[in-house]
Amino acid sequence: MSRDIFPVVPGNIPAMRGHCLCRAGTSPTQPGVNYEKEHTVNATIRAGLVLLGLLSVADIAGLALTDGNHPPYVIAVISAVLGVGSLYFVAKAWTGKRSPLRPLLVLRVVSALTAAPAFFVDDVPVAAKAAAAAILVLTAVGAVLVSRAPVTSEVAR
Repeated sequence: MSRDIFPVVPGNIPAMRGHCLCRAGTSPTQPGVNYEKEHTVNATIRAGLVLLGLLSVADIAGLALTDGNHPPYVIAVISAVLGVGSLYFVAKAWTGKRSPLRPLLVLRVVSALTAAPAFFVDDVPVAAKAAAAAILVLTAVGAVLVSRAPVTSEVAR
């Protein structure tokens, strides 16, 4: 360390280049530079992202595959919108950013919950109930895999 980073007068700490002594997420020496936490995307996290991405594609495809009754069009449209949003966050998380993981998990859980009424409504075919159960289980597995993302470094963006 060089001597110029120590205060000349007690209580007077000069700004250190490359060290952020400010509010998290900003840089005092480089305006416009934002520090965002990133994570290492290992095989487990990638597997979870692939699984959640496939569920998102299935949500979008459900809009074209519905007969109007199982699932109802309203649920199919909601699922498709959630699927598109989920795919956006999967793509963002794939690059190593940690910030899209929380909204991705929220969207996938809400999407899985749209399948839950299949267990409580009468006259739902067994195949639809099996699909709803698979969606719930696969969403839980994907959420567990993705939620194990460790924070390893801060990178300037």
